[in-house]
Amino acid sequence: MNIDGALEFLLTEREVGILSDLQLRHLLARGRNPKEKPIERLFKDISDWERNNFKEYCGRNAAERPEAWRKLYARHQQFVKGQSSDSPFITIDAYRESLARFITRHNTAPHERPSLRSERLVPLDEFRRLYSVKYEIKPETLGLLLLKPDHRIIRKNGVQCFQKHWFYFHERMTAFKGRSVEIRYSDDDYSKIWVVLPKGGPCEASLTTPTSLLKPNRKTLETVAAARAHEKQIIRDYQLIQQSAIRGEETEDRVAQLVNGPEDLPNASDAPARVHLLNRLDRRQLRIAPDSRTVTAADIAATEADHTILDTSSIGEVELYEN
Repeated sequence: MNIDGALEFLLTEREVGILSDLQLRHLLARGRNPKEKPIERLFKDISDWERNNFKEYCGRNAAERPEAWRKLYARHQQFVKGQSSDSPFITIDAYRESLARFITRHNTAPHERPSLRSERLVPLDEFRRLYSVKYEIKPETLGLLLLKPDHRIIRKNGVQCFQKHWFYFHERMTAFKGRSVEIRYSDDDYSKIWVVLPKGGPCEASLTTPTSLLKPNRKTLETVAAARAHEKQIIRDYQLIQQSAIRGEETEDRVAQLVNGPEDLPNASDAPARVHLLNRLDRRQLRIAPDSRTVTAADIAATEADHTILDTSSIGEVELYEN
């Protein structure tokens, strides 16, 4: 995890949230008993390393050398205010580099284990021996675990969040309208959220800013146009599958048409010929074949009138009866 941007959020908002999200147990050990807390020995080693390598070291706690710490901190405040040219404390980046070198040496050097009759073991070799199965967690997965969770329903315009007129949309959400999904977000950036879809994993949904007629938002219009085109594609694919089902074709038949053509369908010679004239759902009209003959103005002018329709000889006489 990135300690720079997520440490405060991890400690205050989520109560060391990675422990809760990963369902890790928090065990309490008795005081003054190092055997119940093996990590305490590591803390002691780190503290001894700091005392031997940093002149800024002021003891294990504030009660050991409070006067020295106050003097150093006063000099640091003068540096922050611009009244001094340097600070008595090292930077966090320099400390991290030194700590990384210490951890590397600590894990590769042999250590004595009193519980194993003073046998000397290398921590890294012992770790590889005990934990032969390696589980890799992607940084993106850890990032999602540290974000705030919530549940929303995918509506027509996407997922509504934070405000009534704020909608977040991604084209992959189109197939799951009406479904309740989990979302993850950060309070530092409301321009995007992550929607965990039932199939396909999380997707990054961007905020669709409301637009007006006088001052349209170009990004919003592009997002709406992309969503409309994606939905039309889904409608066309659905219509084509429905037409294939009407013809009595199955999935295997459609795959055969895509791979080899219609001549390789099973029993193609015995199947009766059927013609279906169907329009697409997007109302796109079928084009006229290029070899079909059209009626011109010259054809209409050369047409002679049919006077036989005015012949009344075959019509019977009409008798009128008067009262």
